[in-house]
Amino acid sequence: MNITEMNRDSLIPLKKYKTFGEIQDAPIISAIQCITRMKPSNEKDFLSNWLFTNHYLNKKRSGSLTDRIKNFNNKICFNHLCKEYFNGFDINKCISNIILPKKATDIIKKLNLIQGSLTGTYIDYLMRRIISEINHSDFNDNRTNTILNKNKNKIIYTENGHVCSLGCKCIIESDNCWQYTQCRLNYCQYESYNKVKNTEKYKIKDTIVDIFIISLCHSECFGGCPNQDKVELILKEITNVNFYDDFIIPLYEYCNKLILNKKEIHLNPILGSSKNMIPADCDLIIDDMLIDIKCTKGINTISEILQLLGYSSLNLDFIPIYGIPIKQISIINILEGVEYIYDISNISKASLLDYLILLQDK
Repeated sequence: MNITEMNRDSLIPLKKYKTFGEIQDAPIISAIQCITRMKPSNEKDFLSNWLFTNHYLNKKRSGSLTDRIKNFNNKICFNHLCKEYFNGFDINKCISNIILPKKATDIIKKLNLIQGSLTGTYIDYLMRRIISEINHSDFNDNRTNTILNKNKNKIIYTENGHVCSLGCKCIIESDNCWQYTQCRLNYCQYESYNKVKNTEKYKIKDTIVDIFIISLCHSECFGGCPNQDKVELILKEITNVNFYDDFIIPLYEYCNKLILNKKEIHLNPILGSSKNMIPADCDLIIDDMLIDIKCTKGINTISEILQLLGYSSLNLDFIPIYGIPIKQISIINILEGVEYIYDISNISKASLLDYLILLQDK
C-alpha cells in the first residue's frame, strides 16, 4: 500500500474504525491503541508511518538525549525507526553472556532494594574505577569535579590523617523550594576523591567506601540529596567482607576481560557539544563498542537501544576523539549479571546521522 493511494474513504482492517478518515478523526490515544494491537501487515505499516509522521514527530524534542528519546519509546516508533533508519535492526538478535555468579547478583539485588538509583550510580563509578586501575590510569569524573572543584580546597596529610584548607565536605544539602534536606557523611568527599583518583597508591579494596561517597556527587550535581537512612544501609552492606569477596572480585575479573587487548578505552565520554546541542555522556566506549551499564530490573530494552543508537550517532560526527565508528552496542546489566551485545555494523553512517537530525528536532 502506498501513501499516495490512501484517502479518507480507504478501508482499514480495524473493528472500531472502518476507514482511514475515521481513524484520522479519532482521539489520538484510541488510534495508538488500535494500531498497536494490529497484526503485522502492509496496512499496519502504513498506519504506523502515518502515526509517526503526524503525531510523534510533532512532539517537541529538547533537553538531554534521554529526554529526547522518550517521545519514541514505544513499539510503533521503534519499529518505524528500525525499518526507516536502522536497516531492519532486530532487537531479538543479540549475544547474551553471563558475566557474574549468583552470589554477586544476590548482593546487588539486596543493595537495589535499599535504593536502586544510588546502587546503579555506585556500580557505574565502581566499574570505571576498576577499569582505570587495570589500565594504570588516574580516575577522573566530570560530575565529582563539578561539585568538589567549586572551591580551591587543598588537602594536607599529617600523621593523624588529613586537613582540608577550607574544611571537610561531609554534608550533602539540597535547598529545593519545596523541601530542604541534608545528608551527613562520616567521610570527607575531598579526601575520598583524592584516594579514588590515585589508582597506583590506593587499590580497589582500599577505596570501596570512598567510591560510594564520591558517587553521591552524581545526584548532588542535579540538586538532589540522598536519604540519610538509605546511605547508611548501603554503607553497612558494602563494608561487609562478603561484598569484596563475592562481588568485587568477580566484577574485577569481568572488567579485566572486557578491556583485554583493547586499544581505545573512554570512560564516561562527553558526546554532547555546543554544535549538536544535545547534553549526553555515555558510560563506556571500548574500541568499536559502545556500552551502557545498567542496574535495573524489568525490560526497558527499546529505550536502552534508542539511547545507545543515539550515543552512536553523536559519536560519529561531532567529537573527533571518539570518532571510531561504533559497530557494536552493549547493555551490561549488573543486576541480572548478564551482558547483551548487538551488532550494528550494517547501519550506515548516513542513517545514524539522519537519526541524529531527528533527535535534534530539525
